[in-house]
Amino acid sequence: MIVRRHANRPIRRRRRRVPAVALTLCLGALAGPAAAEPDSARGAMLYENHCRECHTSEVHIRERRLGHNEQEVRRLIRRWEANLRLQWTVEEVDDVYAYLNCRHYHFESAD
Repeated sequence: MIVRRHANRPIRRRRRRVPAVALTLCLGALAGPAAAEPDSARGAMLYENHCRECHTSEVHIRERRLGHNEQEVRRLIRRWEANLRLQWTVEEVDDVYAYLNCRHYHFESAD
């Protein structure tokens, strides 16, 4: 880039380059931790926006409910996510499960 201080004398300025290490650290910080804990607040938002239209709370507490353990509930979440073509990430499915488990099911964690 050329900047003219005076009409006769151009001054050349060099652009600073960000070192690759600094760029990698910044991008890593933006990505967050590798194994983040499920966010039940985000799960509640996803559930309210995409599932609540058809699923009232009665579907989770009825006697003949389909989800009797963690694996079945996760399978049902993935099934309806696919049926609705939501293309949720694994983390979003985990978040919805965390919300439903906290709100309705109260299964013990397998960890």
